[in-house]
Amino acid sequence: MFHLFFVAAILCQHVQAADILVVALTYGSSWMSVAKIAEVLASRGHVVTVLAHASQKNDLMRKWPTLQYETFGDPDKPPLMKEVYKTMIPKLAFSSSGALDLMTLWNASGSALLDLNEETLSDKQLLTKLKNSHYDVVLTYEVTSCGPIVAQYLDLPLVCTMRSLPGGNDIRATGVPNPLAYVPTMSSGLSDHMTFPQRVTNVLVYFTFAMGQLIFDKSYDHLASRTIGHNFTISAALAKTDVWLYQSDLMFDFPKPMMPNMVSIAGHMAEDVKPLSEVCL
Repeated sequence: MFHLFFVAAILCQHVQAADILVVALTYGSSWMSVAKIAEVLASRGHVVTVLAHASQKNDLMRKWPTLQYETFGDPDKPPLMKEVYKTMIPKLAFSSSGALDLMTLWNASGSALLDLNEETLSDKQLLTKLKNSHYDVVLTYEVTSCGPIVAQYLDLPLVCTMRSLPGGNDIRATGVPNPLAYVPTMSSGLSDHMTFPQRVTNVLVYFTFAMGQLIFDKSYDHLASRTIGHNFTISAALAKTDVWLYQSDLMFDFPKPMMPNMVSIAGHMAEDVKPLSEVCL
């Protein structure tokens, strides 16, 4: 409970500066979302440090100069994840790949992501430095990073930002009710007004995604156990999240139960509207 009040105070405007560690994949749309939050926190006087691969530091400093950076890995050897993203985005956006091609693509992405997180958690010197830096809170994008494990290792409050996922890992972590008869699973194409056959379909879709997510999480359990010990799992680390920042709202999703520590921040990526110029008029 203390962690919850502490994190709430940090997210408020008028509070003493805090040292915030950002542990997130610094590629793709997930990083853009986290970077936006990090920039706002930095503009309010907080010290925001991003954990990033050494090969990215110069590029990140040029684009986000208000943030600080703690690096790991070989600066001359970019992680495989960078190359995967270069090929994955065009294929998903502009090609009509079949189901087998997409499965191969997602498998390659998951493998590269696991390698990057393993490189992070295998750096004992980095973990010791983070431990001695006395950060106040960890901010992470739950889906793509080892942020929950790092937060547990450092014994710090954890703030997760994410978009709802069909795998339901956030649902299991929070224990929030999820009545599948009324709440359509993401990507199911269903609404909150379902016939009985549609409700059955919704249940089957949810458990299919949930089983896939559990299989995916298993590959991270050995990282959590090796870093924290005592057969610790990624699900256990995620369950200790203090605040959830959901990139969603009733304008985007159907109504569903929420816990007190769940906050909707939909639209946080939107820029301020600028008036039309005389040329446009």
